[in-house]
Amino acid sequence: MPSNPDNANYASNTFNELEVNSFLKATKLLSKGLHLEQLVQKIMEIVIEHAGAQKGYLLLNKDGNFYLEAKKTTETFTRIQEAISINEIEQNSIDLSGQIVRYVTRIQSGVFLDNSKNDERFFSDPYLLQQNPKSILCQPIIHNQNILGIIYLENNCISGTFTYKSLEIIHLLSTHAALSLENARLQENLNTVVELFNKRTTSKPSSQERNHLTAKEEGSHHLIPFEKIIYISSHTNTTIIHTLKKDFSSSKKLKQLISNIPKEQFMRVHKSFVVNISWIARIEYYIGGTYIAHLKDQDESQ
Repeated sequence: MPSNPDNANYASNTFNELEVNSFLKATKLLSKGLHLEQLVQKIMEIVIEHAGAQKGYLLLNKDGNFYLEAKKTTETFTRIQEAISINEIEQNSIDLSGQIVRYVTRIQSGVFLDNSKNDERFFSDPYLLQQNPKSILCQPIIHNQNILGIIYLENNCISGTFTYKSLEIIHLLSTHAALSLENARLQENLNTVVELFNKRTTSKPSSQERNHLTAKEEGSHHLIPFEKIIYISSHTNTTIIHTLKKDFSSSKKLKQLISNIPKEQFMRVHKSFVVNISWIARIEYYIGGTYIAHLKDQDESQ
C-alpha cells in the first residue's frame, strides 16, 4: 500500500465505481467552508458511514496536546465540551484506547486491529483489557506534516470490520478533511482575535484595576505598566517581560503572570508567548491553535 495515496486517481484504481462516487461526494461535503462545529460533525458522520464503524471519536491538537473534541455513534453526535487529554483517557479508560491514539501520533500513520487486547503493542492498555473491542481503526489527520487531529473508530459487533481498504478510505478522507479543518480553525481563531481587538478599543478599565506587573531584579522591585509591555516570553528557568527600553526577568511562571494581566489587552499566541495587542501589526494562524504575531515598529505602536 503506498504511504501517501492522496488523490482520486489512486482511489479509482483501488475502489469500484460506486465507492469512488461516494468518496467524491464526501470530499465535496468537506470542502463547503463549514464552521468548525459543523465541520467536526460532518467529518464524523462521513467516516462512520464509510468505514462501517459503530462509534467514533475525533481528537484535535491544541498547543501540542490532543483533546477529545467529539463522539459519534450511528445514531447520535456529541460535541465534548470538557477538555479530556490523552493522559486522562489512559488513566481513566475513557471509552477508547489511549495507547493506540498515542501510538498513531508517534508513527504519524493509521492502524487497524482485530482482537486488540492480544496485540503486544498495546497489551497493557486498561481499556482494551476491560472492553476487548472487536475492531479498531485509528487515523491521524495530517496537514503540512503536522497532525491536526486523530480519528478513532470502533465496531464491537464484528471482528475484522476494518481492512486495508477501510484504512485507505479514511486516509483519503482525512487528507481532504485536513485543509478544511485548518481553514475552519483559522476562521474561528481570527474571529476571536477580532473580538479581542474590538474589546480593546471599546473597554475602559476602572481606575481601581491593577495596571502593572512587578519584577524583581538585582534586589530591586520594578513596577512595569501594562502599556509599556510589548510581550512576555517563557523560558526554562525564568520568564522575561519585554519592554521597549529594557527586558525584566521574573521568577514567576508565565501562567502566574498572565493571571494578573487584562485579557482584553494581551493575547496568548503560543504556549510560551503573550503579546500586547497594541503592538501587533498582523497575525498569521500557524497550527495547533498557535499564531505568528508580527509586531509593529516603535512609531506604529503609538
